[in-house]
Amino acid sequence: NHDEISGEQLLVAVRGGTRKVVVAQVFSQLVSLATLGVLYRWISPDAFGLLSMAIPLVLLPRMLTSLGLSIATVQRETLSDQQRAALFSINIVLGLVAAAATVGLGYLFAPIYGATELITLCQWLAGTSVLASLGFLHQALLERKMQLGRLVAARLGGQTAGSLLAIIAVILNPQWGVWILVLQQYVELTVINIAVWCLEPWKPRWPRRQTPLRDLIHFGGLYSASSLLFYLGQAIDKMLIAWWFGGTKLGQAGLGIYSQSFLLVMKPVQLITQPVTSVMLPALSRAQSDPQAYQQIALLFYRMIAITLLPAGVGLFVVGRDVMLVLAPEWKEAGWLVTALAPAILAQGFVNITGSVLASVGKTKALFFSALVMFLLLLEGYLAGYWLGTKFGDPATYPRGVFLGVAASYSLVMLTAILIPYLAYSCHLVGIRLRDLLALVWHPGLASLAMGLVVWALGDLLLVSMAPWLRLVILIPAGVILYLAFALNDVKWLAGQLAGSPEQQSLLDS
Repeated sequence: NHDEISGEQLLVAVRGGTRKVVVAQVFSQLVSLATLGVLYRWISPDAFGLLSMAIPLVLLPRMLTSLGLSIATVQRETLSDQQRAALFSINIVLGLVAAAATVGLGYLFAPIYGATELITLCQWLAGTSVLASLGFLHQALLERKMQLGRLVAARLGGQTAGSLLAIIAVILNPQWGVWILVLQQYVELTVINIAVWCLEPWKPRWPRRQTPLRDLIHFGGLYSASSLLFYLGQAIDKMLIAWWFGGTKLGQAGLGIYSQSFLLVMKPVQLITQPVTSVMLPALSRAQSDPQAYQQIALLFYRMIAITLLPAGVGLFVVGRDVMLVLAPEWKEAGWLVTALAPAILAQGFVNITGSVLASVGKTKALFFSALVMFLLLLEGYLAGYWLGTKFGDPATYPRGVFLGVAASYSLVMLTAILIPYLAYSCHLVGIRLRDLLALVWHPGLASLAMGLVVWALGDLLLVSMAPWLRLVILIPAGVILYLAFALNDVKWLAGQLAGSPEQQSLLDS
């Protein structure tokens, strides 16, 4: 029972759980990249652009109406059976509300974007919010128990099933275009729901009236509003691009290339932060009463992020053009967008996990304030990037400058205006010294920069005439070897943290 384990036992459980979900997430990202490599060759960029217009209209209502109840379920120290029943019922109702809102937003935004196809697409995607609501509570209960192996297995099963069906569909019927991407989402959510309902023994029952939920809704509501603003900060650029250029096939294709470049850049961030936060929030929530264990766990996660994401950001900045040429040979412009977006990786991972740090101690008001400030800073940056981009070509005929300006502004704002102020503010609130955090991350950062310089010199000066795939075959292993050499002690520490015995792992499944 995790409510009764000590701080030291919790540290051991965290290490074992992190290892398990990191392995699963690596497999997840490999499946995702392989799927995208196929879909990019069969589905046109304008289809991805149309989907990029619709996705915010699906996720924004879903996040707004969810009230953050899944996170509140994980963070709560005790949760009665009646509260679970009430939460499940509320989730279903909110899923229906979100679906209706998506349909309405499709009608609202179709004339704004100049894309009438958006109406039908939103109508079909709206059902995914209802499907998602059926599995929210069961996933949260598995996460609450730190049964993370079972949870990631369910998610991997759903992702793999959706990906396989999408690949089969695109090979047999490539003319389906964007509808293949819609089908993929339905299959993934359906398989996940079936799996988590089988893995989590709790089953819904009719809720009683006057079940105490006020604290859960208050906490979850603020967290949901914060998540909404965080998401808007990363989605408003696509919405602005859709508004500026979405009325034409050229504009939709540009949006598709931009959104998929952004997705590729966020792959390393998701690879690391999703498993980390899935362990981090329940672990830190349990460690609130043990300040020493709390600080150890939090700093452990920050160091993990530094050791893994800093070299990923630098590496993708250097080889991003080649990566996109291999994944999507027809999308040549995407390489420069990946290069412009890649520096944001250096900040995004820290920003993502800091939200879990604040949520773990109930600082949802501070989280909301931080999310609002970040959104406003990013919005100003995107508008400045648009203005600067118009100086490099006519946006009406060739908006490449605008896309590059918006992409570069995202990286610049994240690194210069958000990262350090947000970390300093959050560390102060939860009792972690910023200098302790920085002392753990400066060496991986320096090693990453050194690795990047050598790989850049090797690729752009010595191997410039080689085919992109051959350059990657040489440069990626070279970068890994160089980083291992420059950051050997940090990598050894990380390997030690992720290593665990079966006895240690059993703490997670108790």
